[in-house]
Amino acid sequence: MKVLVTGATGFVGRAVAQELLARGHDVHALIRDTRKSVPRGCGILCADLSNEQEAIRALRGTSWDAVVHAAAAIPGVTNVAPDFAVNVAMTRNLSAAISSMPPKQLVFTSTLDVYAASDAALITESSRIEPGTAYAVSKRVCEEWVEGWCRSARVNACILRLTHIFGPGDRGRKFIPSAIRAIRAGQPVVIHGDGGDLRDYMYADDMAQAVALALEKRASGVLNVATGTSVSLRDVLDALKRAAGFDFPVEYQPRKKPRVDYRFDVSQLRAAVGVLQLTPLPDALKRTYEADL
Repeated sequence: MKVLVTGATGFVGRAVAQELLARGHDVHALIRDTRKSVPRGCGILCADLSNEQEAIRALRGTSWDAVVHAAAAIPGVTNVAPDFAVNVAMTRNLSAAISSMPPKQLVFTSTLDVYAASDAALITESSRIEPGTAYAVSKRVCEEWVEGWCRSARVNACILRLTHIFGPGDRGRKFIPSAIRAIRAGQPVVIHGDGGDLRDYMYADDMAQAVALALEKRASGVLNVATGTSVSLRDVLDALKRAAGFDFPVEYQPRKKPRVDYRFDVSQLRAAVGVLQLTPLPDALKRTYEADL
């Protein structure tokens, strides 16, 4: 399968491109910065997706069996308003650039943060949508654009709402990469609350497996991409202590927000792609901690 991957120099897009290459697909990366590396074996196209004319020029005359749109402004790193505008513009411009020769399938990597914070036992694909950050709002707007454009272009659309993804190379500000940076720097790991909050953490290689299977099986509609198993922050800390080989300090601070536990229903994902071969959390955390040491 000939696949175009946007955002292939980023954390999610790079993992997806690597997995697709390993599975024998013909993978091409659409990237903005040629100084950043892409997985070995990727073809390279260069354009700033936030610029419509650049995107159209770069993709003129190309055709794809599938497109994975993983490019996004990193939440919490750039200013809030640009995050929103850039993410929406990149999605709109990508659709414009591939309109003359639409692919058979478009997969968009969204986020489970589009859901409303809830105490429900399980969050399903039909749970209430209420994104709480500009980044999550931008992802929801992009979902709606993808759905509408794919209907009009008669392209199979698959929207994958990703849980908290972690792994080597993660430079984000979520709990796991932040904790690892603190441990390596000899600083205390900061937790707001008592550490009992439940989250569903997924290793990047496992996420990429899910994306590849969604492509290969021509999955459609909205799917929650998560492990289906939630663990507490204390469980994560215990696994990180075993990975590090020493007992690092933890600083508990007052909560900034009310506690919300997150549990996701992945039955639709399993029905669409089958049972994933998931990496045990302790092994995944150990690999992540030991990377780049």
